[in-house]
Amino acid sequence: MRPNVESPWSRILALFAVSLFAGSVWAADTAPLSSVEGDAYSIGMADAKLKAGGEGRVLVTVKAKSGYHVNDKYPHKVKVDEPPRGLEVAKRELKKDDGKFKDPQTFELAIPVKANSAGSYTLGVEVKTSVCSETKCLMKTERLTAKLTATP
Repeated sequence: MRPNVESPWSRILALFAVSLFAGSVWAADTAPLSSVEGDAYSIGMADAKLKAGGEGRVLVTVKAKSGYHVNDKYPHKVKVDEPPRGLEVAKRELKKDDGKFKDPQTFELAIPVKANSAGSYTLGVEVKTSVCSETKCLMKTERLTAKLTATP
């Protein structure tokens, strides 16, 4: 019978494997999405296509679900993360006055962007918004991302 002898390398490899797995689970659980659904709202950020050297916009839409409306008294805000190299964002913080209410259940903000070169880009944002029913208002902060593709 062989004795149960553990090499120091087997422990190191096991810890390394566990840390890789834990890191990938953490990243998957916290990665921003292009849309978020709540009980009373949904927030979406549309992917965008534009020409290299051209300007475009990334649309953020807040929709209140049945029985709710987007709170027109709340100071809605979108904060844009530092854009990746090759992508310019004209305004990194957009406020309620930069957007528009399409109807009582829909609010939109357009983020102006410019791609300096062809390629794929990811743009992250933090959205602060509020929806209300007859009896309560909910304030939400959500993180979203959009994929931008710039063609030559």
